Amino acid sequence: MLLVVSRSEALRDAAARAEVVTFWVSEEAALQEALERMPSGVLVDLNLEPAEFSIAAIERSKQSSLPVVAFLGRPAGRQAILANLAGADRVISQEQLIEELPTLELVDRPDPG
Repeated sequence: MLLVVSRSEALRDAAARAEVVTFWVSEEAALQEALERMPSGVLVDLNLEPAEFSIAAIERSKQSSLPVVAFLGRPAGRQAILANLAGADRVISQEQLIEELPTLELVDRPDPG
């Protein structure tokens, strides 16, 4: 299961098309419970408000030794720098994430049988 910290409908659609097993969180209150589900990795939307929530999600995920891919409209600027400092393994654009999602290494998929 992949934990997704986002409200992005485009990413939700891409995950469904790629048959990626996901659990979605967009509020801080649900984050700790989601991390206790032992996801294989975490995708964090750097466009979420408040901005501090995205950075906190990265830090908490890294405390649990989970791989983190942070994404935003453009992988540049203050949020990208903060994500790197918080420990994100990668910071990429949402467009690139959607393109890579079907082959992303940290993704779990349902058993075919």
